Amino acid sequence: MKQKHADSVVGIDGYTVFRRDRVGRRGGAVALYVQINIQTSIWLRSLADSRVFELLWVRVVSFVAALYHPPRPVYSTADLLSYVENCVAELTHDYPLATSTN
Repeated sequence: MKQKHADSVVGIDGYTVFRRDRVGRRGGAVALYVQINIQTSIWLRSLADSRVFELLWVRVVSFVAALYHPPRPVYSTADLLSYVENCVAELTHDYPLATSTN
């Protein structure tokens, strides 16, 4: 997906589409579909949000992440794991009950 593609091209009736389009490379990107009657919001890191990783966080009661790890990434797998760990640490700081099982 690219930014030039309108949500209506990839949309599904009755669902809100959340997208993180790939920047500067062909193919790839992630999309997450949630029924329109479910309250949702995108969570963006307040710290450095890297567009290198195709990672999208959406708050749906709790949090859901969509990640695309391409066959030939422009980053190391260790960098991706570190980035995800930092996201989770920041998310649990911002939303302490996010990891609660209650």
